[in-house]
Amino acid sequence: MEARLNAAFREKTSLSANNATLEKQLIELTRTNEVLKSKFSENGNQKNLRILSLELMKLRNKRETKMRGMMAKQEGMEMKLQVTQRSLEESQGKIAQLEGKL
Repeated sequence: MEARLNAAFREKTSLSANNATLEKQLIELTRTNEVLKSKFSENGNQKNLRILSLELMKLRNKRETKMRGMMAKQEGMEMKLQVTQRSLEESQGKIAQLEGKL
């Protein structure tokens, strides 16, 4: 009977040691898992940041292209306005001359 108790006690001690070892491994694996999750999250965030940066660059390029087009149109309109104003002034001068002849 004492032999059985000693054997059971040794088995209990062995199982307790194994349990403690497994708990340490579980803690270590949990830490490793958290680190990997963190890295994965950071990599995902960096990837998203790169994608958003590329999209921002594309949008900036589109905006610059549109701004250049608008400025070119504005310059064209200003030149047309100047030509029209000169034409109006010339026409008004001719009208004044014709009225003076009448």
